[in-house]
Amino acid sequence: MSDTEDSWPRHYNPGPHSHLHAIGVIGITFASLEGSIDVLYLDRARRENMPTDLINLYYFSLNEETRLKAINTIFAIYEKDEAIKDCVSNMVAYFAWCRNCRNQILHAELYPASLGGKKGVLYLTKRLSKQSPQSGYMRFKLRKLRYIADRIRKGVVQCAEIHLYLSFHGYPTNTIPQEMRVYARTLPKKLRIPQTLALESVREDHVGLHSFRSMRRMEARRKKASALRLRHSQSLANLRQRPSQAKLRSTIQRLGRTTKPLT
Repeated sequence: MSDTEDSWPRHYNPGPHSHLHAIGVIGITFASLEGSIDVLYLDRARRENMPTDLINLYYFSLNEETRLKAINTIFAIYEKDEAIKDCVSNMVAYFAWCRNCRNQILHAELYPASLGGKKGVLYLTKRLSKQSPQSGYMRFKLRKLRYIADRIRKGVVQCAEIHLYLSFHGYPTNTIPQEMRVYARTLPKKLRIPQTLALESVREDHVGLHSFRSMRRMEARRKKASALRLRHSQSLANLRQRPSQAKLRSTIQRLGRTTKPLT
């Protein structure tokens, strides 16, 4: 990496490079997980001989939360193997955890830690909900962000293994490609779902950061007031420099008397 690339961005600071790299991995890995979870529904529906166009029209018209319900529902209706239904249900719940982590982190705003923050910690802030003006806070050490990225990647692998098992389950072993036979033998073990990533209210180590936001707003108001005073002072200066009508008349009269003296 060249010095120019390493020093980008120069004119603003979005946060520590290592932390931002981990956030990028979270975002791009979750995109892979989204595609993987969709395949569970689409493949199950095709097995029931549903028209592909109708499958796509229905499934992709749903919002994210309803798609997860659709996955659980189609397996609950058509799948007879309880172990498969249990494994898929676990995968759906695990995906919901991953999605929450991704949304909380990628939809948050950087909260500069110049007042009261700890070195090596990334502070983020986000509204508690779309309907709430109140903000919540999150703090991440690099190890925590990388842990979340690794857990999302684990979900991608789990989803792929479930899909492979469903694709080859019940087929004679000699008809399954050699490299795929390991996935056709047993379902992968269910994943442990970590603790939900939640926004925090202002805590002791966030007090300085909370006051920073108030100071930032005060600074914005101060700059606005300074700009208004500057424009006002410029207007006054223009008025001072502009001769009054009375002075203009006096000057013209003097010039007139000079050019046309009284006889």
